[in-house]
Amino acid sequence: MIKNNLYKNIADCIGIDINQINKNSDMQSIKEWDSINHIKIILLLEKKYKIKIKTSDFDKFTSIKFIEDYLKKNKKYS
Repeated sequence: MIKNNLYKNIADCIGIDINQINKNSDMQSIKEWDSINHIKIILLLEKKYKIKIKTSDFDKFTSIKFIEDYLKKNKKYS
């Protein structure tokens, strides 16, 4: 359920269909995931999961797998 919410939130945030997102999705595989939408995703994650992402870490959040792993590590995702 949480995974579906994450995928839906990201899809809605960058204006794509949820079916375009899976665990292997990243900036290279989703053309809409450009630099502007990347910032939107970061802001979405901070708001929805009540986390603070350091500016120096923004460049790490370029794949769904990394995002899921990060949220799991911080006990915001299961």
